[in-house]
Amino acid sequence: GSTSRREIPNFLSDTLFFCLKRFEWDWNTGDRTKINSRFEFPHNLNMKPFTHVDKTKIKDEKEYFEFELSGVIVHLGGPASGHYYSYAKRDADDEWFELNDSTTTSFDSDKIKEECFGGVTSTREYNSALGRMISRNSEKISNAFMLLYNRKQPLNKSNIPKALSTDCAEVLKEIESDNAKLSNACRVVSMSTYNTIV
Repeated sequence: GSTSRREIPNFLSDTLFFCLKRFEWDWNTGDRTKINSRFEFPHNLNMKPFTHVDKTKIKDEKEYFEFELSGVIVHLGGPASGHYYSYAKRDADDEWFELNDSTTTSFDSDKIKEECFGGVTSTREYNSALGRMISRNSEKISNAFMLLYNRKQPLNKSNIPKALSTDCAEVLKEIESDNAKLSNACRVVSMSTYNTIV
């Protein structure tokens, strides 16, 4: 048998995060595994069927339940290692970008399906034993790990900060300083040596 778990929210904030269960423990092998199966998600999401919200406290049902995809965090790799990068939509003009380490490039959101849904891909390769090209199916190891949806009409517009608070700015400076120290340490010693020291 199998067990299903479902959480039903009774309140929806302006921003929703969905963490996709891409990793699990295989009790037969004693190993962590990555789930690369295909998982499709929409650009526009109506949350009404998935909630138990007191509708007497809602002014406009359509505005309250309508969300749109605003970001995707992608994991590329296997269960023991990999790389995270993201796709994000700029609110001002709805333009999408790929954010990959220090590189930011424009991204066509029509490609989310092929870049983020996971599943199987077919490739052609030369087989020297057969002396010909063959097709081979393999799992896509690059797939969505976390989804970010924003309400189409934010309810709390007045609560959106126009700039970072002083506390946030200080934390950001501290993070940048720590990152610079790590980067400098990695230039001096190999990463495995650094991990042994730390």
